[in-house]
Amino acid sequence: MSNPSPAEDAGTHVEVRRKFRPVGFLARYLVLIDGVSVGEAKTGKFVKFSVLPGNHEIQIWNRAMRMCSESVFFSLAAGQTATFMCRSNPSVIADTMLGGPRHYLDSIREVKREGYVVKGGIAVSLVK
Repeated sequence: MSNPSPAEDAGTHVEVRRKFRPVGFLARYLVLIDGVSVGEAKTGKFVKFSVLPGNHEIQIWNRAMRMCSESVFFSLAAGQTATFMCRSNPSVIADTMLGGPRHYLDSIREVKREGYVVKGGIAVSLVK
């Protein structure tokens, strides 16, 4: 896998969008592409990184909780953009405190419906 950098092909990108969630919205989410920290995904925003065409791995690191998302592997041809969505994982305690049991169940349904890969407190999904 090649490290992300200002790519020779400026049209090959990885976008990361961070969905707003009342649980963990202040936490810093660092984006790692091929094991290299390339920037931060801020709540409600998106960031874009240039990469070389080829096979890559993305992870999201939550500094406050000291945990990393599951790795998602993907491949890009020249000129393609892969878009990922990240969010905090549903929390039975926090979601129930914020919105009751129904809020927690709705959060679980959303994660399953949108195809997030879940590990620890972070969920990551490749947007189709």
